[in-house]
Amino acid sequence: MSCVFIVTPIVVANWSAVTAVISATAAHAGYRMVRSATEGKEEHLQEVELELGNSEVMADRLRRGETMTLAKEGVTITLSLDARGRLKASVKGPEDVSKEELRLEGQRFLDKVTQQYAYQSVMSELKQKGFSLVDEQVDEDGRIRLKIRKYE
Repeated sequence: MSCVFIVTPIVVANWSAVTAVISATAAHAGYRMVRSATEGKEEHLQEVELELGNSEVMADRLRRGETMTLAKEGVTITLSLDARGRLKASVKGPEDVSKEELRLEGQRFLDKVTQQYAYQSVMSELKQKGFSLVDEQVDEDGRIRLKIRKYE
């Protein structure tokens, strides 16, 4: 017997849990943490703002104005919470990178953060329910397929 389910997560967690997922995703994508968007010394002339649609991050541990900035090849992504507690990304890059390219890079990164959050949530829940991971595959398009089993 098998089943297929698609997880569309609503990211609800405290800031420390979300930053752990962001840090892991950033490292995997080749980004490094920086102190500020100007640390890379590139002059950023293009900027786009993005929001993670299904996020409700509880700011119980987030101090006002706290951000997380990541850099890779002249592009910086600064993550923060808006007034409603939703995760926002400000993506900046040099003049030779179009706003559309920045938007796509930022959206790809936020999509990976969402996927990793969902993956960790699902794996944690499966473990709590007594399921075992039998096989895991990542398709070329990034889809993660899990084969699980539960013995009674």
